[in-house]
Amino acid sequence: MDAIKFDEHIGINLYRALSEENLSEKDKAKVISEVIEEIVQKFPNLKNIVTKRELSETELRLTKEIKDIELKINEVELKLTKEINEVELKLTKEIKEVELRLTKEIKDSKFEIIKWFIGSLIAQAGLIVAILKLLG
Repeated sequence: MDAIKFDEHIGINLYRALSEENLSEKDKAKVISEVIEEIVQKFPNLKNIVTKRELSETELRLTKEIKDIELKINEVELKLTKEINEVELKLTKEIKEVELRLTKEIKDSKFEIIKWFIGSLIAQAGLIVAILKLLG
C-alpha cells in the first residue's frame, strides 16, 4: 500500500481514536470500520489494483505473445525472401531469353538489310551498264 498516499487526517484520526483509553472495543471497531469506509470512498478503484504476481503473470504472457509474433514475422520474412528470390530468378531468365531473341532478330535484320543492299547495288550496276550500252 506504499503506492497509495492516505490523507494524513485519516491516519491521525484513527491513531487518536484507537489511543483513547476510555474507548470500548466495540467503539474502536466502529472507528476502524468508518476509516475503511472512508478509504473505500476516496479510492473506489482500490479493488482494481493489481498485485505484483498478477503483473508478473501479465508480463510473462505478453512476453510470450511478443516472441510468438516475432517468430511469425520471421517466418513470413523468410517466405517472402524466398518468393522474391524465385521471382528475381524467373525475371532474370525471362530477360536473358528476350535478349537472345532480340539479338537474333537484330542479326537477321542485318542480314536482310545487307542482302537487299547488295541486291540493289547489283541492280544499279546492271542499270548503269544497260544505260551505257544504250548511250554508247
